[in-house]
This record gives sequence, C-alpha cells and structure tokens, in this order.
Amino acid sequence: MSFDDGFTPPPRRGKDLSPYVMGEIYSKTRFLGRARIQLTGLCQLKLDIASPSQSKRRQVMNKHVAEIVTFRLADGAKTSEFVALMQRTEAFVRAQSGFLHRQLSQGADGSWTDYVVWQDMATAQAVAQSFMQQEFAPEVMAAIAPDTAKMRHEQVLWMMVS
Repeated sequence: MSFDDGFTPPPRRGKDLSPYVMGEIYSKTRFLGRARIQLTGLCQLKLDIASPSQSKRRQVMNKHVAEIVTFRLADGAKTSEFVALMQRTEAFVRAQSGFLHRQLSQGADGSWTDYVVWQDMATAQAVAQSFMQQEFAPEVMAAIAPDTAKMRHEQVLWMMVS
C-alpha cells in the first residue's frame, strides 16, 4: 500500500494479524478542493481484513426506519408523468435531516412502492406529516388511485450494499 505523496507504511512481519500498521513520523500538506489539510505526527492506518462477503454486509445498529408506501396510479395517470412528479419531491426529501435512501418501483401487476430509509422513527413520522403540507402533495395524491395507498414504517434490521 502506498500513497500518492510517497509515504509507504512499513511491511507487516510474519503472522502478525494486527489490523493496525504503524507508519513513521510523517508530515505532509495535502489539498482537497479549496481545503488545505496538514498531516503531521505518527500515522496509524487501520486495515480492513474482513472477507469480501463480510465487507458487503452491514449490521444496522442505530435503528434506521424504512417508510414503505404501496399504491396504484389513478385512472388516466401516465407512468412517465408520475415519475417526473415524484422527482419534483426530491429536493424536499433530500433536505430533510435523517434522510438516507429512497427508491420508487413499479410491479408488473401495476402496483407501486415508494421506499424511503430514514435515520429513525421520529424523523420518518415527522417528514411523513410534513410531506403532505408541501405544494406538490395535492398533485401527488391526485395521481394515486383513491383507497390504494398504504403506508407503514418498519425498523431496518439488516441491509446489504454493493
């Protein structure tokens, strides 16, 4: 392992399975965008020695919450127009503290799922109420078939990422 600035930590010896590699006394200035970063002192690097399958699994310890809304489109609503309408909600959702992930999907049977992951239950419930007060909400609700929308909140117990 080496860094673009020429620093190379000492090689690991024998069967030392310690996940830490100690570097030498080191001083280097790096630039990240407009930020100037000064690294000094004894550098310590923690190596990830997990297997590939372990590194792709993440145990969710902080009680993330999935907001799952299932529905069907109203008669006459077009898929492309509805997707564009939902994309208009993106700025509002992204601006919410605690937003982690969102996806919209359509099943072969015509059912839809809006799946949002929030940091915690309080955030999920607060944003769900606030969402309905936004200027786009009446148009979103008009595009959904009456009495088909079902919302639930579930604790995320495990997730896998690529």
